[in-house]
Amino acid sequence: MAAERFLLGASTDSARLAAAQGCNFVSSGHLNGDSENLRLSLETYRQQSGGRSPILALAAYASENAADAYAFISELKIFKVFLDNGQSVSLGRRDQAENFVRQAGVEDYRTEERKPGVLHGTPDTIHAGTGAARIAPRHRGVHS
Repeated sequence: MAAERFLLGASTDSARLAAAQGCNFVSSGHLNGDSENLRLSLETYRQQSGGRSPILALAAYASENAADAYAFISELKIFKVFLDNGQSVSLGRRDQAENFVRQAGVEDYRTEERKPGVLHGTPDTIHAGTGAARIAPRHRGVHS
């Protein structure tokens, strides 16, 4: 039995590539917190793969106190580096982004600081999923 293939991505380009290669698409919804980009990526994969269902990868942070969960995730950042050849990578710290650029040996690039999408709140609200807790683009979430 052949192993299933999965492509992890965060864009419509990744969704198209997964569909073209016959891979399952895992959308990394936690990487940039852009709900419109997430919606378009999932929709693109469904359309271009003949109706196959994508998988959504999420990050979650639970605390007994929803305000504490929000305070923790409000400090999280993603640094996305875009190289002139079209390649991009998301990293957790600015120094990692700078090291990537140096190791890649490129001079033409840009770096964007982004807020990751994180499901956050109390354990009960996170388990409720689409109830009171929500994916938190730009850190909107449950505050009790």
